[in-house]
Amino acid sequence: MRRGIVLSAAALAVASAVAFTGCSAGTPAATEKVNISFLTFESPNLTAQFWKDAVGRYEAKNPNVTVQILTAPSTDITGYALQLAGTGQLPDAITSVAPGKFVEAGLLEPYSEDQLKDFTDPMAGAIGGKQYQLPVATQVMYVYYNKALFQKAGITAPPTTFKEFLADCKMLQAASITPIQVAGSDVDALFATFQSAIINADVISKNPNWVSDANAGKVKFTDPDMVAALQKYADIVKDGYINADATGLTYAQGEQGFLDGKAAMWPMGNWFAAAGDKSADPENFGFFAMPTNSGPATVPAVTGGGIVISAASKHIKEAQEFAIAFNTDPDYLAAGAKTDGLYPAVVGFTPDPTLGKVFLAGFELSSKSTRAPWFGVQGGDFTVPADALTVINAQSKAIFTGQSTAE
Repeated sequence: MRRGIVLSAAALAVASAVAFTGCSAGTPAATEKVNISFLTFESPNLTAQFWKDAVGRYEAKNPNVTVQILTAPSTDITGYALQLAGTGQLPDAITSVAPGKFVEAGLLEPYSEDQLKDFTDPMAGAIGGKQYQLPVATQVMYVYYNKALFQKAGITAPPTTFKEFLADCKMLQAASITPIQVAGSDVDALFATFQSAIINADVISKNPNWVSDANAGKVKFTDPDMVAALQKYADIVKDGYINADATGLTYAQGEQGFLDGKAAMWPMGNWFAAAGDKSADPENFGFFAMPTNSGPATVPAVTGGGIVISAASKHIKEAQEFAIAFNTDPDYLAAGAKTDGLYPAVVGFTPDPTLGKVFLAGFELSSKSTRAPWFGVQGGDFTVPADALTVINAQSKAIFTGQSTAE
């Protein structure tokens, strides 16, 4: 799965004013053939075959239902779905979107309390007391690192404080090793991932309600603690600790570069575990939470990512039944854990002990860690407004290119 999505201003504008014609909610007889459109996206981990196999399992058990798989043209599935909504073409079911703007425009159908009984945190990511997106999995952010490169630079253990983190960066640089890998092409919009790791460590861990407070006008980006966090990022850029080609790399290119040993650290969501476990030497990859100046680090986390249902669907009941069955299918959960490093948040799930070492170690640490909301990732009432997130991501890149400052 992918996060940190940038939405287009045009899509947001049309979504708020969209009107559907010729559509009315209803449910056909149980024996009637039902067609459900399902919007997905593809990534190096979540391939077309992944979605085809998962849908195929559902259709085999539900022969009266046909699921049409639609694929977003990029990983910005939220922006694409909003564009479809603007032309009255929102699919019946959509996976992994940031639901906030859809809810504001009245585009989504909420799930009932009874429908959420199989999820460990049923109201995670709820908006206004209602759950619009199945809270199927938890994702966290770590700083993954290459143990061999750390050893080559003389680093014997991952850092536990920010001072140690900077010292490690300096040692890596002295050993002619790029300390931090970042990917940030316009298509993938992941440039702010590392910046958000620092914001989480220094700001969100101290005030988990920071985004909600910002939405209410109680805190601002100009507050000293936020400026200080952004200054840390700016200083790291100035010191040359990030790969120089960051602005031109897609997510896939950035991940491959880290796998190939072009940099020592890769701040990324736990979905990297899937790629790490497929590598020639999974045990070479360790990870840690971005450290604070002092004290234990919190792990940025978000639970959600499941399927949302269009309020204009002609088959709301069937679409919801499909979504729940799809997102709680043990084979889907196992496949998601294996291919995308997902931490399922479904009652009764236990990880297969044969899953990769990177996944299992990350799952164990996550279950024992103190978590804080992941800044910049959708999370119900905690969501950073999409238009604001667009600016934040752009400013992160501007700091890197020397066109902006922390202030």
